[in-house]
Amino acid sequence: MKLWPDLDNNPQPPSNVARYPGRLTERTMVFLLREWLLQDYTTSYCRALAATRIFRRCYWIDMLGIAAKIQAEHQIQAKDMAIPKACDLIQANWLEMTPTLLKEIDQSPAIFLLNPLGPRMLSQDGLAPLYQRTTPTELCFFISHKRIEIQLTTASRSPIHARMLVELLHTDRWKTLPTQKEKKKQAIERFLDLFIAALQRHFQLPVQRMALPIQVRPAIVETAPYTLIFATRRQDSFICMNNAVCMYQRRLHQQSFRGILSEEWFVAQQEEHIKRALQSQYQQTLQQGRTQRIRRWPDLRYQLLLNNFGQLTLDDYDTIIKQLLEKKEVRCEWKLPASTSEESSIPGNDDTLIWR
Repeated sequence: MKLWPDLDNNPQPPSNVARYPGRLTERTMVFLLREWLLQDYTTSYCRALAATRIFRRCYWIDMLGIAAKIQAEHQIQAKDMAIPKACDLIQANWLEMTPTLLKEIDQSPAIFLLNPLGPRMLSQDGLAPLYQRTTPTELCFFISHKRIEIQLTTASRSPIHARMLVELLHTDRWKTLPTQKEKKKQAIERFLDLFIAALQRHFQLPVQRMALPIQVRPAIVETAPYTLIFATRRQDSFICMNNAVCMYQRRLHQQSFRGILSEEWFVAQQEEHIKRALQSQYQQTLQQGRTQRIRRWPDLRYQLLLNNFGQLTLDDYDTIIKQLLEKKEVRCEWKLPASTSEESSIPGNDDTLIWR
């Protein structure tokens, strides 16, 4: 996508959410997922990259295999692949294009959307070039629960498919997963655990597993039978995804109430739910700060975010530390003289927290 030359400094939240009252197909789910990631995650992450003043572009590499609207049309062929220097989307077959693709994007940051259980199942060896990149590399794996069921059933009967699963999961422990219909949920959960374990050995930050909620009817939000798994080595990317998950869930619930009877009541209930979450986090922050005596707010905030991924935004945590300071539960020794600006009231890396 186009990066930072014309980034809006005051972005408006997207109005769309995952609403799909009909039969939810994988194609539709991919479209909703792509739309959410581009609007809520990719834009903010590109701003974070731009703030470093190191990178000139970031590639969005979509390997989910479903056509998307792009601004720059281009041809990509197996033997002679040309990548526009300012394209919105690169579409290609991952297994065929890996060497040429990675050579072309060179040391530019890249966000990869991958389907490990697609028509050409991925393997850990095939993903190794991504793990080995030293430049910012964000991995988003879209996994269909139905495809997990199919692959497990097929692999139990086919040695070829069994070997492919071993190459993907880096273990043969999938053979112990239950295949009975009444235990399919348990099998899916454990399969995802095995896949995350294979990824985690390459990342210090915890690999995140995210459910994908959608609105099925007015005021009714359900979890779709798909999972998004996210892996990164960058704190700024991790924070951006945390914010994206939290904002999307709130927006989805808020918009599900629009136009229904007793809309105000539902909205009030949602606001009360958020308020209780903030109050609970306030107490957790106070307890953890006093117990561990963490001196830098960015360090404590990041620990809290790791433990509660996707539940609160970064701004929510900053609101909590301001409340703690106002109530004198903690004192801050400011590096620079106090200012009346909103931003400077948040302790930074050079400021020291003194817990009471």
